Amino acid sequence: METMETPQAHRAPELASFVDFDPRAYVDEYYGSIGEENDALLRFFAQAYRDVPTRARMLEFGCGPTIYQLISAAPRVASIDLAEPSAAARAELSRWIAADPSAFDWTAFVSRALSLEDGRLPDPVQVGARCALIRRRVRSVIACDAFAPHPLEGVAPGSYDVVASSFVLDSVTDQRTAWRDALVGLTGLARVGGVVILASLLGAEWWTVGARRFPAVALEADEIVSALNGAGCTVDLVQTIGAEEGLTHGYRGMAFIRARRTT
Repeated sequence: METMETPQAHRAPELASFVDFDPRAYVDEYYGSIGEENDALLRFFAQAYRDVPTRARMLEFGCGPTIYQLISAAPRVASIDLAEPSAAARAELSRWIAADPSAFDWTAFVSRALSLEDGRLPDPVQVGARCALIRRRVRSVIACDAFAPHPLEGVAPGSYDVVASSFVLDSVTDQRTAWRDALVGLTGLARVGGVVILASLLGAEWWTVGARRFPAVALEADEIVSALNGAGCTVDLVQTIGAEEGLTHGYRGMAFIRARRTT
C-alpha cells in the first residue's frame, strides 16, 4: 500500500479549522454505535453497490479515518484509492488497514453491512474475511484537496469507474460556490459512464466533534441533485433521512445519492 503526501501550493482558508482535527475523537463520537443514521448509511451502500460493475477502479474521496463506506464496495471493485487531506486521519486509517490492534474496531459495522447484503447474520469468519478483503482492495492512501484545480495531484480527470464521497464537500466549507466548484472537480474524476456515490448532510449550520464546531453548507437534497445534473451527471437513486433523535450535531438530516456521469 502506498502512502503519499503531495505538497499543494493551493490551500483553501476553510481548511484552517481542521488543523487540530482529532480523528479518533471523531470516530468515537459518530461511529461508537450503530444508530439510525449509521444503519441507514450501511443500508444505502448495500443497495448502491449491488449493480456497480465488477473489477471497477474506485476512489473514496475525503475518507477521513473511516472504512464503513468500503464494506459493501469491496466485493465489487478491483482497487480502492483512499484520498484524505488530514495527515492525522490518514494515519488513523492506515492503522486499521495494517490491522494494528490500537485501531478503531469496525467489526460491528462490517457485521451489520453483511447482514444487510444477504439478509443473514454473518459469523466471525465471514466478518474477518470481509475485513481482509477491504484491506486487499486498498491500493493507496493519498493526500487530496477538494478546493484545488486538480483535487488529486497527478491524477487525470476520468480516471475512476467509481467516485464516492461521504460528508466531505458539504462539511469543509460554508460557502455554496466553493461546494459547487468542489463537486464539479470531484465528479470530473469519474469516467463518462462511471458511478458517483455521495452522502451529504442536509440543513447543516455546522457539525461538531466534542465542543468543536466545523463549517458546513446548509443543503437540500434537490439542490444536490441539481448540482450533480449541472456537473454532467444523471441521478438514479436518492434517499433522505432525518437526523437521529436526541443528537445535536448541527444538521437536520442526510441525503444518500447515486448518479452516473453522462457527459
